[in-house]
Parts: sequence; structure tokens; C-alpha cells
Amino acid sequence: DRGAERAVALAKLAYVLATRGEADEAIAAYEEAIPVLLETDEVAAGVALMRLSSAAWSRGETELSRDVSYRSVEILSRHPGPELVRAYGSAALSEAIAGRLDEAEELLAAGLSAADELGVENIGTLLHARASVRGYRGDPRCVDDVRAARDIGRRLGLGRDTAISMNNLA
Repeated sequence: DRGAERAVALAKLAYVLATRGEADEAIAAYEEAIPVLLETDEVAAGVALMRLSSAAWSRGETELSRDVSYRSVEILSRHPGPELVRAYGSAALSEAIAGRLDEAEELLAAGLSAADELGVENIGTLLHARASVRGYRGDPRCVDDVRAARDIGRRLGLGRDTAISMNNLA
């Protein structure tokens, strides 16, 4: 179906736009792609929602970011896999940064449990979220979490994730 192909292409374009810092254009592309993806590929829709959350956050739209982040977790919960683990991590990190530490810890627990059950090795985003919670609470183990995230990124060859970890560690 050409509509589904277009939606996949738009979601990919949106990710590139967001990575380049063009949040407005990325959000517009995600908002066009997601309704179609919800009808044709829920995993792709869940990933697009998670990425839309990040783009909205970068534009200062924190409520939109939070809403779509939770929706991403809800959708990906129906299709457990690495994407769900990352969605939990992304949502937990946003909550931690916003100072909602109890909410972040609930998402962390669910994400770590899902990673364990599914055998998902890449828990870097969850570790960054836990580092944020610990850091805000004055727990020096936050540095250990960032180091562990860096090590996972290196071992799995995740360049961008490793770079983020190195930046946060610095």
C-alpha cells in the first residue's frame, strides 16, 4: 500500500529532521505519518511516537512530549521487544528530567523487568534515566549508571548512544 510506504518514509525523514535540529518539520512529518502507521504497523507507530516525544521535548512542548511518550509505551506493550524497552527508558528519562522521580522509577522498574524478560541487552536509555533519578537524589551511583550505558553502547556499536553517554559522563 502506497500510503503505508509513504508513512514509513515520512517517519524516517522525521527522524533525520529531528536529529538535524529541525524540530518543527520533524513534528509535522511525524504527525502526518503516525495515523497511517497506527493502522498498518503498530511497532513503527510506537517508535515514531517515542521519537515525536523527543522532538516535542526539544521544542519545549513538554505536555505533548509526555502524552505521546506514554502512548508509545502503551502501544509497544502490545508488541514486546527492544522498542518497548527503549520507550520505557525514554519515558522514564523525560519524567526524571522533569523532576517526577516517582513516575520515573515506576517506568524504570517496568522497563528493566521487560528487558530482563525479553533478554534485551540495550538498556542504555533506562540506565540514563536511573542515573538522572539517582543524581537528583544525590546518589553518587549515578556515575556508575552512565558508565554502564557507555559500555553497552560501545559493546553494541551504538555510535550516537555512546556519544550521548560520553557527553553525560563528562
